[in-house]
Amino acid sequence: MHPQTIQTRIKISESKKFDKNYNWKGDNVGYSALHKWVYKNLGKAKMCVDCNTEKNVEWANISGEYKRDICDWEQLCRKCHMIKDGRFEQHCIHPIFI
Repeated sequence: MHPQTIQTRIKISESKKFDKNYNWKGDNVGYSALHKWVYKNLGKAKMCVDCNTEKNVEWANISGEYKRDICDWEQLCRKCHMIKDGRFEQHCIHPIFI
């Protein structure tokens, strides 16, 4: 087998991307894989859009539908993310705090 040119390798790679790949799941992808996709496309979350902190910032889904849509994600710190999701109150009602 002879070595392939760079152009040929690029064409082969392009022909197997996204929905052309037999493993492509589209919007049926799992939670972890979707977060990896967001990180790959948007990079690391840097600053919370609510409180402007730079500590413990993560990508948060806006609609709650976990779509493969770049516009459906925002950068939030852990606390603001929990408040928006309604998990902060649940966490604070733990029997230890009562």
